[in-house]
Amino acid sequence: ILGIDSTMKINLYPHQYKFMTSGTKVTCLCAGRGAGKSLIAAWKVVQELRNGRSGLIIAPIFDDLSSVMIPYVIEFLEKSHTGYEHNQSKHFIKTKNAICYYRSAETDRGIRGKSLAWLLIDEAASVKYEIYKVAVLCLRGEHVRNPKIYLIGTPLGKGNWFYDACMNEYDTTYIHAKSSDNKSLG
Repeated sequence: ILGIDSTMKINLYPHQYKFMTSGTKVTCLCAGRGAGKSLIAAWKVVQELRNGRSGLIIAPIFDDLSSVMIPYVIEFLEKSHTGYEHNQSKHFIKTKNAICYYRSAETDRGIRGKSLAWLLIDEAASVKYEIYKVAVLCLRGEHVRNPKIYLIGTPLGKGNWFYDACMNEYDTTYIHAKSSDNKSLG
C-alpha cells in the first residue's frame, strides 16, 4: 500500500510500486493492456503536482488523454482533497503550486516553450521520436531541479525509440509487466 498522504492510499501491484518509487531520471513501464499503466501514471502526476512540480502529459491522440488519463488525474486530485482548476479548452490542470499540461502527440504545437519538471508520455512507442525530443527540451528552467521522464506503454517490439529509452542503462529504471500481473483481470 502506498499513499499520497494519510488521506489517500492505494494497493499497488509490484510493477506499479516500482514505478511510483523509482528515483531515476527516466522511468519506463512497459506492460500489456490492462496492467494498470494509466492508473499508476495518473497517481504519479498527482504526486508531482502535490509536490509543486509542473509537467506535461503527452499521448498519441487527444482521445487517449480525455477518456482515460485526465479522468484518473481528476479523480485522484479529488480523492486526495487537492484543490484544482481544470481548463478543458486550454488543456491544463492547475493546483495551488503547479500545473499539468496535456497534449496530443499529433503535433508539437502547444508543447514548445514550457519550463517543466517532469514529462509523462503515454503509449510512448506510438509517439514520434521528434515529439519526444521537443518535449524533453521543456525539462528546464531556473526552478527545475531533478527533472523526471516517465514513459509508459504497451510493447511494440524492438527498433523504436521507446524500446531504446527503456534499455538505456544510464539513470533509467525499466519495469516490465504482463497483463496477467493484474489479478483483477482474471
